[in-house]
Amino acid sequence: MAAPQIVAARAASGGGVDVDAIRALEHAAAVVHGHTVLGDAVWRDLAAPQPDSAGFFARSPEGGHLGYVHVARSDSFAGPHWTVGLVVQPRTGDATAPPALLDAAVRHVGMHGGGRLVLWQFDPTDADDAASQQAGFGVERDLYQMRVPL
Repeated sequence: MAAPQIVAARAASGGGVDVDAIRALEHAAAVVHGHTVLGDAVWRDLAAPQPDSAGFFARSPEGGHLGYVHVARSDSFAGPHWTVGLVVQPRTGDATAPPALLDAAVRHVGMHGGGRLVLWQFDPTDADDAASQQAGFGVERDLYQMRVPL
């Protein structure tokens, strides 16, 4: 399978981020996986982007969206770092898009002073872990989300 085209979509005011396309990818992934994929930090940054945050789409040769990665400086108090959110079109079976998107995020951070990148993935599969590791990420820990109805 040919490598996807990675297209930068700067997440800044007046930038070219196609939020409808991101929502469509998120919806498709949620239908298949049974949960949303992108975290709240991505949506907050898309609504009020930081100057050096960025988004990248992976496009098929036909021009369809295969995935999206969002990278921004963290808005938490856990020490300075960058957060990465990744969503891919689950029905394509394209294994090249996730590592290519993560590579784009890593390059972006490198061009903006470097630092620690944290990729949050809810219930990652072995394929998700492999794509992350291919882009240089390593599993640091597993977190569990537990809920109770109130």
